[in-house]
Amino acid sequence: MTGRTPSAVRQTGRIFSAEGWTDTVEPRALGEEEIGEVVQDFAMAARRAVDAGFDGVELHGANGYLIQEFPARSANRREDRYGGSVAARLAFPLEVVAAVAEQVGAARVALRISPGNPENDIVEEDGKEVYSRLLAELRRYELAYLHVIDTPDAEVLSHLRPLWPGTLVANLRSEEPTSRDQGESLIESGLADVVAFGRLFISNPDLPARFALHAPLAQADRDVYYSARLDGFTDFPAFDPDSAKFACSASS
Repeated sequence: MTGRTPSAVRQTGRIFSAEGWTDTVEPRALGEEEIGEVVQDFAMAARRAVDAGFDGVELHGANGYLIQEFPARSANRREDRYGGSVAARLAFPLEVVAAVAEQVGAARVALRISPGNPENDIVEEDGKEVYSRLLAELRRYELAYLHVIDTPDAEVLSHLRPLWPGTLVANLRSEEPTSRDQGESLIESGLADVVAFGRLFISNPDLPARFALHAPLAQADRDVYYSARLDGFTDFPAFDPDSAKFACSASS
């Protein structure tokens, strides 16, 4: 959770900081006026990104970050206009989308969501209703795309895909990196228009070329993810087809 949250709900466990693992602290609940300031912070950050040359921005409404905290009762215990009913809990995410779209244009804006993801102590008991309503409200903006994180059984994608007429990016959350076969299956089934690959890109900076060549894939080292080290994280070379024989690999 962030330093300022919908409600003063302390996250369990420990978190990784610049100084290493540390205990969590109780966050401070945002005041109602501050929420409007945070909405404008999102808008101005998007404006600066586009002015700096980026094609667009993706709002992070997943993994227990602030935009996901507001719709979740586990993190949002407010009794003002930002808490209580589904409509009230969705007010903050929708205000952020509206403000950012106004600043840079909806075609430059995307939203990432992870329904049902318990990361950072998020519990979404009424998640199906929440996300159904969220997508119904978002359709008016014609966003660049919707980025949905789901488990390999694609239960969330199966529910949300019929509700979203625009471009949908699927991102599978599992122990193993998403394979080429899984990605192709999602697209062929119509559950996604685009599939996101994360961990395989860490160890394969030329992943699209390797997929095209059916080349073997290097595996990343989970122990160095987001650490201060460079080796095993940013030093993987591109594949040289002349240096070794390779064969078709469905998931490597």
